[in-house]
Amino acid sequence: MGNCFAKGKESRSPRRIGPSPSSLKLSAIQADEHLPAEATRDSVESSRYTSIKVLRSALERGDVKLLKASWFGQHGTTGKRLPSRQTLERESPDAFANCAMVQTCLREVETAAACDERQCTFPGIVAVSYCWETNLHPDTRGSLLRKLAPVLEFYASQRAARDLDPDFALLIDFWSLHQSAVRTEEQAEGFRRAMGAMDVFFAHKGTVALLMTAIPDDWQISNLYADRGWPTFERALASLDKTGGLCLDVGHFAPQNWHGGDFSRKQPQVLKEQGIADAPTLLELEEGARVPPFPPAEFRRLLARKRFAEAQDRGVLAGLYDT
Repeated sequence: MGNCFAKGKESRSPRRIGPSPSSLKLSAIQADEHLPAEATRDSVESSRYTSIKVLRSALERGDVKLLKASWFGQHGTTGKRLPSRQTLERESPDAFANCAMVQTCLREVETAAACDERQCTFPGIVAVSYCWETNLHPDTRGSLLRKLAPVLEFYASQRAARDLDPDFALLIDFWSLHQSAVRTEEQAEGFRRAMGAMDVFFAHKGTVALLMTAIPDDWQISNLYADRGWPTFERALASLDKTGGLCLDVGHFAPQNWHGGDFSRKQPQVLKEQGIADAPTLLELEEGARVPPFPPAEFRRLLARKRFAEAQDRGVLAGLYDT
């Protein structure tokens, strides 16, 4: 990403794992916001989801890497399986947002977090919540990306309608975090730090959470979005303090006007006209996206009924939500 972002620490695992739930979130706050060890939860929580410090730190270190929505929209139309982050970095580095783009998107997030308007301003960092098709790869035939691509074009059109750059940055865990069965100690530490920042990408008042609550038609899986632990956690976080327009349920998005989702070839003016014409779609996506907040004990009981590929994740997420 140029000189303003450091080379990243690599992180791995088929779906997410992390350290003990009792210490994960506070240690991440202390590391990312340069606080003394004796800092209390109360002293840092008030700004965790409004400041961009945690987001910036995760991106500067390379623990998390954001993706270009235009690149993913284009490849989503091909129906091809995409490899994990480390292969994309080697073979398709243009899949990732560059330094200048990330800096711009962070400024948009900061502005959105300070805005009192209820309406979505379509800021530049979008976190996608979804369930994996298998434990080893989330989208073995490219079906998920094909389903997501029209949503990305819709979002780009809304940005164009607001005279913003149509392109924006995505967090999608399999491609934003390194995935591998083998990790060095240094890479494992980077992965743990990334886990400590995941709550911020979804709960921050200036980011947008896209909830892919419906699976592709050709998936043959029994545990759906609502059955999974990580999507349950991500949706709960996105419902805590965001305005309605920053948490969108795109599972049943109707793509009739979006031509498959490849907006990289369209002129901004064309996207702008689409965005103005289809503004009512936003209200449909807001409806039913958020869930009521859960008391920590109730959320633990909820997670106990959800499916996890890694059993220890249940405790990690309960601890993150609790703190």
